[in-house]
Amino acid sequence: MLKNILRYLGITVSAVTYAVGIALFLNPNHLAPGGISGIAIIIDSLLPFSVGVGTLILIFNIPIMIAGAWKFGLRFLFSSIYAVILSSLAIDYLPKITGVAAVTTDQMLSAVIGGALLGASMGIMFRLNSTTGGIDIIVKILRQYFPYLKSGQLAFMMDAVVVALSVLAFGQIEVGLFAGIAIFISSHVLNKTLYGFDEATLLYIVSRQRELLEEKILNDLEIGATMLKARGAYSKDEMEVILCVIRRQNLPKIRNLIRKYDAKAFVIVSSAQQVFGEGFQDQYKPEI
Repeated sequence: MLKNILRYLGITVSAVTYAVGIALFLNPNHLAPGGISGIAIIIDSLLPFSVGVGTLILIFNIPIMIAGAWKFGLRFLFSSIYAVILSSLAIDYLPKITGVAAVTTDQMLSAVIGGALLGASMGIMFRLNSTTGGIDIIVKILRQYFPYLKSGQLAFMMDAVVVALSVLAFGQIEVGLFAGIAIFISSHVLNKTLYGFDEATLLYIVSRQRELLEEKILNDLEIGATMLKARGAYSKDEMEVILCVIRRQNLPKIRNLIRKYDAKAFVIVSSAQQVFGEGFQDQYKPEI
């Protein structure tokens, strides 16, 4: 019961955050951030009478929500309907309640902050097995068939089409460029929200002090390591290479340790976007 209450509390905060990004940053500056919200902003600006961007988002989401319910089940349906209704109402009523039509009229600032708010809110929604509707649901469906593509990448591709339409609708290339910035930031923040804490650093360490470094890494830093058998291509010498996967914040510690005990060690450092197993991500956890 408590877990469900906390889940809906998170959904509520995310939905309002999403609405703030649309209502107080992007929509007042005619920035269409892709997806259903972007389409709604374009159509609302072209209509001789305004029904509200939030209302249009709600209307457009009805068939998409039906598809989402069919694909992901009733639990998904209820939380997403709640999120869509709440965010849509908040988009239309936040300016009236707060008395603020736009936090800023600077399009660059609006693109950066608005995009970040959208990306963070969508990422949290995805983690809570819910969405703000629209592209979010389409992305979740496509992820079932294209798991090698990240959610942010899929959203970015579809949003590009909406940006092109916004340029045609508003007749200003600058509007499309700023909207593109908002989408880029939204996509980046979305990926960081979903995958950022799972990212790690991968190290290959070739050292003549291999045994000493191995001991220090295991005992002093309490970091696991794997020894890989290798052979020098030029020298033909047999050797072992230390393989470590560490949290990013531990990189300075292990580099200082290597400098201390073998300043001539050959070290390769690369990013490991997702790591499954002990101490990292559960490999049985469903893909987001």
